[in-house]
Amino acid sequence: MQLAGIRHRPESEDTAVLAAHQLQVRLQTARDDVAQVEILFADSYLWQEGTTALERRIMQPGLATQGNQYWQTTLTVPTNRVVYAFLITDTTGATVGYGEGGFFDDVATNWQTVGNYFHMPYMHVSDAELPPAWVKETVWYQIFPERFANGVRQNDPANVQPWGAGRVHRDSFYGGDLPGITAHLDDLAALGVNGLYLCPIFTSPSNHKYDTIDHFEIDPHFGTKADFQALVDGAHARGMRVMLDAVFNHFGEQSPQ
Repeated sequence: MQLAGIRHRPESEDTAVLAAHQLQVRLQTARDDVAQVEILFADSYLWQEGTTALERRIMQPGLATQGNQYWQTTLTVPTNRVVYAFLITDTTGATVGYGEGGFFDDVATNWQTVGNYFHMPYMHVSDAELPPAWVKETVWYQIFPERFANGVRQNDPANVQPWGAGRVHRDSFYGGDLPGITAHLDDLAALGVNGLYLCPIFTSPSNHKYDTIDHFEIDPHFGTKADFQALVDGAHARGMRVMLDAVFNHFGEQSPQ
C-alpha cells in the first residue's frame, strides 16, 4: 500500500457541511492501489458513553487523476458533531487504519481509541455555503483588467507603454481599465459570456493588484467607483453577473496593515 498517496485534510477541502447533521467527506489515495475504503464514525461523546455504536460505511470512488483516486461519501449523524476514521484495504487485501494521529494497525483496540479518529467538533448549518444554482449555468470570462482594454487615456500610469509594445514584465503597464471592459461588453455577450470574473481592481502599486493597499477603493489607474458602477450596470443589462477577486489573507507592503 502506498501510504504516501493517502491524504485527508479535515475542516478544509476534504470535508463540507451540506446541511444540518450532514457532512461530506473525501479521502485521497494513490490510483490503482486501493480496493476499498470504509469510514467508521460516531458522535464521540455518545460513543464513549456507550449509548451509541460506531457506524460503518463504504466510500465510493469518484474523481481519478493521473496519480490519485478520490473516495467520497456523505455522513448523516444524529448530532452536529462527529469523529471518523478510515479503514483502507489495498489491492492485495492488506488493511490499515487512518485517522488524526496518522496510520494505525487494523486491530480492535485501535478502533476503540478515540485519539485515532479525526474530530469534527461542531457542524453548524451556516457552514453549508453551497454554490448558488446560477453558478452551474454561468459561462465565465476571466479578465486581468490591466491587460484587457484601455478605455480612458487620462488615467494611464506615468510609465504606460504602447499597447503590445516591448517585453511584458511584472511591472509593465499598458493602461487597461474598467471603462475599457465596459466598452467591450457587447463583444463578450456575443461570445455567450454571462459571468465576468475580474482579477483585483483595488488600490495597489502593481499591475496585478494582488498586493492590495486598500480594499475599499478602486485603483485610480483602473478608474473610479462610478466607472465600476457603470461596468456592473452594463453587465447586468446584458444578463451578466460580475465577480471580484479579492484576497483578504494578505496585503501589499504599502498597506496600513
